[in-house]
Amino acid sequence: MSENVLFANVHGDVCGCSMESYQKDVKERPKKGAAGSMMFTVECRQCGREFKIGPVYVDDAMEWLGLGGPRRKVQDVFPYLEPWERECIKMNECKSCQKKMYPQWFK
Repeated sequence: MSENVLFANVHGDVCGCSMESYQKDVKERPKKGAAGSMMFTVECRQCGREFKIGPVYVDDAMEWLGLGGPRRKVQDVFPYLEPWERECIKMNECKSCQKKMYPQWFK
């Protein structure tokens, strides 16, 4: 039987996952230019500018894009990114637009 854990992120969302999956997914952030890593490129849906987040592992990016099986929560796929970076990937909103819309997140 697995132990269940609840995590609350900076935005107040609560997610549940098993301790085994959490321990399996804990990764250190890859170094820029490291083998098996890439910059995740996103176009902001608010201002239209293209921006990069990362570096992230290529296999994690493929999983997030739905190429590696069923889609998991962004915090489970990219546990090594900052919360605002995960929000950029999830919502397609750059950090500048997030600061304008949600200033309380960046105090």
